[in-house]
Amino acid sequence: MRALLFIISILSLVPAYAQDLITEDKSSEVKLIVDSDPADAEVYVDGKLYGLTPLSVKGLAPGTYEVRIKKEPFSTFTQKVECPALGYKEVFSVLSGKYALLNLESSVSGAEIFLGDSLLGTAPLLNVRIPLGRHAIRAKTKDYFDWTAEINASPTQYNFKAVMKYMYGYLSLDKSLEGAQVSIDGKKVDASELNNYKLGMGEHKIEVNHSSFRIPAEEDFLVGSETRNNVKIESGYFSLKAFFRSLLLPGLGQYKDNAKLKGISVFSGTLLSGMLWLSSELSNSKKLKEYNDTRDEYSKSNSTAKTADAHYRLLSTYDAVKKSNNMKNITMGAFIAVYAYNVLDALIFHSSGQRLIITQEKPQGNLFNIGLSMAL
Repeated sequence: MRALLFIISILSLVPAYAQDLITEDKSSEVKLIVDSDPADAEVYVDGKLYGLTPLSVKGLAPGTYEVRIKKEPFSTFTQKVECPALGYKEVFSVLSGKYALLNLESSVSGAEIFLGDSLLGTAPLLNVRIPLGRHAIRAKTKDYFDWTAEINASPTQYNFKAVMKYMYGYLSLDKSLEGAQVSIDGKKVDASELNNYKLGMGEHKIEVNHSSFRIPAEEDFLVGSETRNNVKIESGYFSLKAFFRSLLLPGLGQYKDNAKLKGISVFSGTLLSGMLWLSSELSNSKKLKEYNDTRDEYSKSNSTAKTADAHYRLLSTYDAVKKSNNMKNITMGAFIAVYAYNVLDALIFHSSGQRLIITQEKPQGNLFNIGLSMAL
């Protein structure tokens, strides 16, 4: 008896299970969404009347169907459509054949929408009738670049999603630089204003001078749409810029590093010692030539008197050459010492300082889709 009851209970579950399978099968069937302008048009799928627009047709298997939308006295729309295995298919038709419908969403709500030079309204636009033919569509609002698109309108529905680009980015100054003197693109700006300070897109130059700086720090930076640029200072920054400047032109590295008196002194000392070295070099060459000429004369003399005179002058010119050579070495050493001091001073005392560090935070990705869809 118990076995019989168990079998009966098992069999009673079979219809319910079968019903679940049928439900799952129906839920996987596609549906067709049909709409028109004007509404209340008859919808035929493969010749069968399903109802009036707007209409959702359920229970269709995946495949190709002929959809016909009809309403008197307008023209009849006929289209072959492919229904996918998953999801649904949308079909829309403008039956009059005299205009198209425009839907437009904008990433900036309230943007003015123009068709050519004519204002259509503000975003979002829903089923706005536009003439057939080629048109330029433009979205315009304050502080944003215009968004534009072109269409060659036919009797259907056009759906635009316009992402408008902000014209500005922002600049903020680190709190450690409070009280600093700031210039942006040569224009003085109050440091207290530099908290999300609005700047146009493009290249800019900032210069910051602080009481703790030896010289002002400057940096070029690029501003993008809605980017946030944060300015900080890096102390103890090492750079060979002053070293190479002084290597090429003595004193220039010191002068540019706000040690103007030292730079002028180093330049003057190097110039003076160099001129003395050059002068002694020329003098030594002259004395050496006199000595060589006298020696030739001495070797060619053919009388006792001439030989004695040439010998006396030879000893005299030799002493002069020796003294001028010593002077040349002294002035050359002085020049080398001044020049070496110049480059070592630039390297040790003028190659460290501060520099500006500008970090950039880009805006998070815009979740607003870009594009155009056109209803069949």
